[in-house]
Amino acid sequence: MPKVRSVVFFIVVLISVSLASCLKSDMEFEYFKVRVDSLNVPSSISHEDTLNIQLYGTIGSDGCHSFSHFEAERDAFELKLAVWGKRDIKVGACPCIMVPLDTVYSVFPLYPGSFYIEIQQPDGSTLNDTVNIE
Repeated sequence: MPKVRSVVFFIVVLISVSLASCLKSDMEFEYFKVRVDSLNVPSSISHEDTLNIQLYGTIGSDGCHSFSHFEAERDAFELKLAVWGKRDIKVGACPCIMVPLDTVYSVFPLYPGSFYIEIQQPDGSTLNDTVNIE
């Protein structure tokens, strides 16, 4: 019986090591600001609603590019937003597909007045819009 326990223990250890090695990622990313070509917001909304900011652009020119995260600074009447992408730099070959930016950033709660939106671009310029909050 002790020999069977040793074999079972060895198999369990071997499976555990194999699974742990599968969980390690060979991915390494390069992060960058995404250029936002346009945004779509309503001209006005109620202060009780959520403001959904639809963002459009291109994240990258191949399948190694993807959306990473938003970086936002916000106060009661203003939002400064940057969109970040990432590119897997350890992959040898990437699929030849354009990766579009087609995502929504939501803002709540809102206060009556003008709400200013500033989208920061990679070159330092900004894309701006204003929403009237009723």
